[in-house]
Amino acid sequence: MRRRGVSSASVIVFALAIVMMTTVAAYLSVSAFSNTFTARRNLEELYDRGKHEVRATLMPGIPPGWSPKAYLLIHEDSGEGDTLLDILVDRMGSVTSARINEVFDAGACRIIRLERLGLPRSINGYANTSIVIHFSSGAVGKAYQRSWVEPDEVYPCGRDPPERPGVYTVNIRVLLETGSGRQVCGSCSSAVNPPPGNRNYSPYEIARIEAEPAITIGNTQYVFKHWEVSFTGYRDTVTYGLNPLNLLMDDHYFVEAVYAPP
Repeated sequence: MRRRGVSSASVIVFALAIVMMTTVAAYLSVSAFSNTFTARRNLEELYDRGKHEVRATLMPGIPPGWSPKAYLLIHEDSGEGDTLLDILVDRMGSVTSARINEVFDAGACRIIRLERLGLPRSINGYANTSIVIHFSSGAVGKAYQRSWVEPDEVYPCGRDPPERPGVYTVNIRVLLETGSGRQVCGSCSSAVNPPPGNRNYSPYEIARIEAEPAITIGNTQYVFKHWEVSFTGYRDTVTYGLNPLNLLMDDHYFVEAVYAPP
């Protein structure tokens, strides 16, 4: 029997099939390596960003004390140390930048009084505001206001500026809301503790001021409504419903206990 030979066309087709299979295998191998490399690079970037996590909190005072002044609490959690470059404050489209260039040791935290940087001093000045901080490592943090921060998040963070020698004065008085407006109550010495008048405190001391829930003046009963705390000159007034009020003494203050008919 005569054997049929393999045609040259079949050989060519077979060879092309081998080449195509080899090419596909090589492509899949390269693609898998590329995907693995890309995934690893992405994981490394995520890890780096995680290492350089920055926590920032906007606070009205330093817990457990309340203050009309705005403070920024920053934790540098990379474990490597970093340099705080700047703070950006966006107040409804109006951006203010404060250059810092301060070194943070690894794992350090710091409480910065924002008025020192030329930024609004009153916590009222940060309504509808976003705060972004930048570190030299490229780490970025965004600060959100919190009315309460656990003490272990604050201590032993450094304070900037630190305590200074001297005293701060708080002037306490009682206001009555009547049908004809507000009036200072000169006979309400027992309504608040300490009594109305000037009191001196050390810097960063906490002044505990308490109001009676209700008082009677003449034949009229009044109930405690809130505190109004303001800077010298009765500007930048901040209202507190807390009673007692633990006021952080970081400036001279006027404190008014406001009473109104029930």
